[in-house]
Amino acid sequence: MDFHHLRTFVAVAEEGNLTRASERLFTSQPAISAHIKALEEELGVTLFERTPRGMVLTRGGERLLGQAREALEALGQVTRTARAIQGKVLGTARVGLNTDSHYLRVSELHHRLAGAHPDLVLELIQNISGCIVEDIRGGRLEGGFFFGMPADGELTALKLRDARLRIAAPAAWRDRVENAGWDTLATLPWIFPTEQCPYIDLMRSLFPAGGPQPCKVVVASGESAMNTLVRSGAGLTLIREDEAEEGLADGSLLLLEGRVYTLPLCFGYPARRAGDPMLRALVEAVRAIWSLEADVPAATDAV
Repeated sequence: MDFHHLRTFVAVAEEGNLTRASERLFTSQPAISAHIKALEEELGVTLFERTPRGMVLTRGGERLLGQAREALEALGQVTRTARAIQGKVLGTARVGLNTDSHYLRVSELHHRLAGAHPDLVLELIQNISGCIVEDIRGGRLEGGFFFGMPADGELTALKLRDARLRIAAPAAWRDRVENAGWDTLATLPWIFPTEQCPYIDLMRSLFPAGGPQPCKVVVASGESAMNTLVRSGAGLTLIREDEAEEGLADGSLLLLEGRVYTLPLCFGYPARRAGDPMLRALVEAVRAIWSLEADVPAATDAV
């Protein structure tokens, strides 16, 4: 069975679309279609239904997807073990970034890995915390940074720090928000994060069901966009305390007094790959940069 055909099968199943799968694998759509056709003929099983919504797994395809992922992982492990025997850590470590690189100490991570493992390529991919967690589980990332703590054993999560979150408002609204209660704040425009962002659960907890609900006017993907919208006068939102510094300095935003919330910032990776040389190198670098003790057990339960 051709390794490339299996890899194509998994990519199409995860993307649900030939165009996105071809972009992910850096190959053409005709080649993707040919791989799927060849694999279906070899297995004697129809793997996908071609629909207007894209490529949908058949019941047979669904049963084979998990085994295909395991086979690819096993093949990858053979390669990684051979490299470890040679005493080298090679390949590309794909790492998800959920916020700005300075906050995540990305330059320190790069320099440490480049010095210790010059043949290892670091590929940095920006995304939302929830999507990063799913991409780690699905094998599309070796690891990543995210807010919150996943509640399952598939992922090993190292807590790096607590992010302090504050409610920010346009500075021009000072008279409207100072000393205002939740009933009053709910009537004002609010900028919400997307569903994949852990901020959403925290924001909803501020306005319990049955009470006044906030006036949602914008849904924004990314802290930078939310910060910019607050400073432009669009509404209130939750932002990291450190991200408010520029807006406080130029007088474009204010932080509501007495309201401070926290979310853990974590680095996570697949628990099943803990012995992988590439993962070990990556995790050792993260631990060193964030001053985590090497023998401290990683957390895997919800908090």
